[in-house]
Amino acid sequence: MFPNGDSRTTRRTALRLIGLSAGGALLAACTSAPSVSAPTAPPQAAPTPNGAAPTSAPTSAVAAAAAQSKPTAAVAAVSTPAGAAPTAAGQPRRGGVAQYSIQADLSSIDGHVRTPGAVDSLWLAFDRLTQYDEQLQPQPMLAESWDLSPDYKQIKLNLRQNVTYHSGREFTSDDVKWNLLRVRRPDAASGQYANQSNWFTGIDTPDKYTVVLTSDSPRPALFDLFENLNMIDQQTIEIEAGPKQTKAVGTGPFVFKEWAQGDHLSFDRNPNYWQNGKPYLDGLQANVRDIQAATVQLEAGALQLIRNPLVDDTARLEQDARFVKVLHPNPGTFFEYGLDCSKPPLDNKLVRQALNYALNRQRLIDLYKGNVTVGALPWGPSSPAYDETRNNAFAFDLDKAKSLLQQASASGIELENIIIKGSYPQQETFLQVYQSDLASIGVTMTPKLVDAATWLDQANNVKYTGMWSSGDNYSNLHPGSLFAVSPGWRVYPNNDGFQDPRWADLVAQANVETDPAKQKQLYSDINDYVLDQCFTYAVSNNPVWWVTTSKFHGLTPTLHQGFLWTDAYLES
Repeated sequence: MFPNGDSRTTRRTALRLIGLSAGGALLAACTSAPSVSAPTAPPQAAPTPNGAAPTSAPTSAVAAAAAQSKPTAAVAAVSTPAGAAPTAAGQPRRGGVAQYSIQADLSSIDGHVRTPGAVDSLWLAFDRLTQYDEQLQPQPMLAESWDLSPDYKQIKLNLRQNVTYHSGREFTSDDVKWNLLRVRRPDAASGQYANQSNWFTGIDTPDKYTVVLTSDSPRPALFDLFENLNMIDQQTIEIEAGPKQTKAVGTGPFVFKEWAQGDHLSFDRNPNYWQNGKPYLDGLQANVRDIQAATVQLEAGALQLIRNPLVDDTARLEQDARFVKVLHPNPGTFFEYGLDCSKPPLDNKLVRQALNYALNRQRLIDLYKGNVTVGALPWGPSSPAYDETRNNAFAFDLDKAKSLLQQASASGIELENIIIKGSYPQQETFLQVYQSDLASIGVTMTPKLVDAATWLDQANNVKYTGMWSSGDNYSNLHPGSLFAVSPGWRVYPNNDGFQDPRWADLVAQANVETDPAKQKQLYSDINDYVLDQCFTYAVSNNPVWWVTTSKFHGLTPTLHQGFLWTDAYLES
């Protein structure tokens, strides 16, 4: 079954390969759409030395992959236009400028600042060191091969040669070192990458195409950092950094052209891209539009695709042969609730468990019309911590919830649940469902819609009353990355005021364990622990989909939430 949909969705959808260019991505040799559902990626251990899959494959596998000079792509679910048979996309066509929408403007065009919408706009200008395939195995990108020590304490990256920044300057090992060090600086506003960069106590550059990273401890999640850290141009950023930054220079398939704040970001084709013949589009323009206005423009032909239109509009557009829905199979994004564990009554795990049992996750499937996967754990299907059985824990049970409150001698509970206004419409509606169910067991929970600045202040400083709601990332990667990056899951200090030496120990082990058998047991212990403690609990995945015109093709989903646009093209 397609991992992000229920049976109602998959019965009316078919799979087609994304990016069918000659010599393109994962199954580029295929010329027709497969007739089966997208494969669910099996849980994987940490990448083995030399970048190979955790099997007995020889080290030459990386060299062979490097010779391909193509990152491996995944597949996405694509709904078939009404009245049309599922067919393979035609041969890619060169030319055209694709117009699309993003729902909010970026707060920065610094390639190290990850903001909503950036992965499918600003990131067009950048490349990264490696690119995961759908089974969490790293594939060559700017690093064309690598040698990883058996203890995961050292990796030698062999960089692709003759790659140039859009400024014309050659990309070298010094740029990798500079990028890794830059995200550690407080003034870079790149805190989510700082912890991962700090893994490396040594960054050596023996020559312009070699980088040697060393760590005092094993780092099984190092490819997670390489997947997400853009290689930006140090010369440009040192001149342009700050609130008046006007350039974003990378080595990516598209050259940043303009940022008209509040209106659009535009990009031109990179004529010197290291993937010969790519990209196909002459340019792209990301237009900042309210989603309802964007939907009108899509139907009028002014836009070729829009991201996450309203659920009802998506369902309507799916029935129109002019449009196609592209659902990301594994974006790594999810919704969660956090609780203030530092104060009564939520310092009692029985109360927290009761609130989890009162959560009717199945109602979300109706609210999203099947475009969502619900579960008690955050992990996506590519994560080595994914556990389908445990994911079904905390089935909706108000009697159980009421019993746990009685065991905890908790009554008259009054809470707020803060959520950023307008950020997640379905989740706002779902909070009202949750409010009603909690009221039936004597708990008063009041949804509180706040602006982003207020939410950050209250959540980050544990100033809220009871609960917070938010989206999160990294659920499809190594579990240690979520614990390192997310304020809801990291070791104290966190957004929950939660402290426990046992949790600190589990996280520390997750960050360094490399043995597959021990990993399996460790992730099982972690899942049991988070289900028992419920300091933060997952609600559902945070689905990502595009509705495109039937003449737009070639989006390639990644494991860093967004898509690659290298193989995208427009029919004439």
